[in-house]
Amino acid sequence: MDHHMHGTDCHRPSRMKTFGARPVHFPETADAFKQHLSSVQRRVQRQRRNGPIQGTVADLMKIAIHLMHESLAAMGAQIVLFVHDELLIEVGEHESRKALLTAWNAMHGAMRKLTWRMPAQERVAMRVKADIRTTWSDDDVIHDHNSPAKW
Repeated sequence: MDHHMHGTDCHRPSRMKTFGARPVHFPETADAFKQHLSSVQRRVQRQRRNGPIQGTVADLMKIAIHLMHESLAAMGAQIVLFVHDELLIEVGEHESRKALLTAWNAMHGAMRKLTWRMPAQERVAMRVKADIRTTWSDDDVIHDHNSPAKW
């Protein structure tokens, strides 16, 4: 079949013809292909910008979990959910404030570990938000401990 296509321009879909010289139209024209390529390029550019940010947050969370794990276990607390940049820790009411401070301090400790080599002018402010709730509802905050820090 390939030897019959030598006289056709198969790289330009708008000019393709059958052996009987009837034009063959494809919905994916060169312009559509360019648009598709452009959207792929934009997606790759977004991923290149966002990748280091998401990767750094993942590094931060891994370090923080490592720093708080033993302390949480000692008070009978456990991490029950970890999604993106949030942790859900289950703990008894009598240890809840201690667990909150443990998690908050671990997050700031992780940031210090990640940024200790960076010049001060390149460091960014990071806000750690931590609160105590009896349910998952945003309306059920009993105590919160939020403050920005610059490392």
